[in-house]
Amino acid sequence: MILARSLDAQRRRLGISTRDLAKAVHMSTAMANRVMTGRRVPTPVEIGGLCAVLKVPALRRPILYDLARHAGETNWLLGSGEVPGVVGEISVLATRSVAFDPVLVPGAVRTAEYTEAVTGVPVIGQSASLPSGAARTVVVSERSLVHDGVPGSVMAAQLRALLDCADEWVVVRAEPAPPQACTVFWFAHFPPVVHARLHGADLVLEEPAMVSGYQDLCARLLDSAESGEDSRKLVRDRLAGLGQFDGVR
Repeated sequence: MILARSLDAQRRRLGISTRDLAKAVHMSTAMANRVMTGRRVPTPVEIGGLCAVLKVPALRRPILYDLARHAGETNWLLGSGEVPGVVGEISVLATRSVAFDPVLVPGAVRTAEYTEAVTGVPVIGQSASLPSGAARTVVVSERSLVHDGVPGSVMAAQLRALLDCADEWVVVRAEPAPPQACTVFWFAHFPPVVHARLHGADLVLEEPAMVSGYQDLCARLLDSAESGEDSRKLVRDRLAGLGQFDGVR
């Protein structure tokens, strides 16, 4: 379904009707409609034709082939090389997302230096962000505001970046759920999808029963989170504890 979301979003972006798209790629209108709604997985040759007609940038095309390989699965394990592209593709298609990590500052708002400190892997390039108009909420665990393995200067810079972040974010003191990092993505014309990181593995979940559990988790997290003002105070207090607070708002 994620492949269908991506292709259909690009079709809508260009203002091409399903009928005109079908004609351009030599498909029947009914077949093109099944592809756009996720009821049929296009072949590699068809993906190439669709990408050409829909003017999909060359760098995005390998991601669509990756999505096609998983199109028959509703819950699937991402290979290490697939994570940035596939999760990035999901992110740019989403109209809303809620991200949470029980131990670390969530990836959506991490600085490159913090990411390198907690993973040991240098950050190359920028991760995809949600398009303008999309709503992203980041739920920050209070325990993530302290990390013995991160140098004080790096942690202070991360906390400052959080205070400067344009996205909506809140701090939660006690997580009402098992410890696992996850992001729930919502879309305009398709059901929601979850990216979960569990025991070092990256999973994409589309099975409604699985997704609904994560939606409930997000609702509980947001209900139990501190207010925006109190969340910012917690971060400022942590900065002060590091000796780095100098009147940051």
